[in-house]
Amino acid sequence: MLESMFNENELKNIVKEKYGLEVIKSEKINRGSASITKIYTDKKEYVLKEFQEKYNKDFIIKEIDIVNFLSNRNMKVPVYIKCLDGKYYFEENERVVILQEYIDGYTIDNNKGNMDQVIESAKYLGMITKELESYDELWKWDVESWFTKDYLENAIKKAANSCNNLLELVLKVLSNVTNMSYIFSKCNSLLNISNISKWNISNIKDISYLFYVRSTLDFYQIFPIGI
Repeated sequence: MLESMFNENELKNIVKEKYGLEVIKSEKINRGSASITKIYTDKKEYVLKEFQEKYNKDFIIKEIDIVNFLSNRNMKVPVYIKCLDGKYYFEENERVVILQEYIDGYTIDNNKGNMDQVIESAKYLGMITKELESYDELWKWDVESWFTKDYLENAIKKAANSCNNLLELVLKVLSNVTNMSYIFSKCNSLLNISNISKWNISNIKDISYLFYVRSTLDFYQIFPIGI
């Protein structure tokens, strides 16, 4: 866990200087690899994130641009706060720092989510992936240069395992599911979906974009029903 470079008084001063906000109190949030501090003001609550030095401003700017793009597409994403100089970040002691509106929610450790949370996560991941297809800047980046060959190969294997595991989970609760939209979106690694015509889909109301990029699978021919 990254330690903050600001003490309480320094934090109040830097937030006032960069954002014009008066900090009433603050508290540390132990989550993720960044240093995260929840900030209370007289109007709203925010989180101040200090990123590790390995995440330079170019990396953070890309993240900000993507999130703001998704926001403009009516996706529920974090809201970045602009500094007084008009930027969405500032740099201090070789760290990039950003401020976001606080979101009241919860986080889940890796491989700790229950079945409903896995399905919900898959749904939103599919929605995000679909929206990013129209984000032109994404295709201008040299993504391959960010990772080693071994990293990419391992990531592909993990993606295949994750999709198959997700399929197994969904089949266990299928009779109780009503919304399956986007769940298998982008799961190209699902090479074998056996007995799909025998799935119990009696309660399902929405299957939009279920197999979004699987052009070889005509879902509406397999399930010719008016869902």
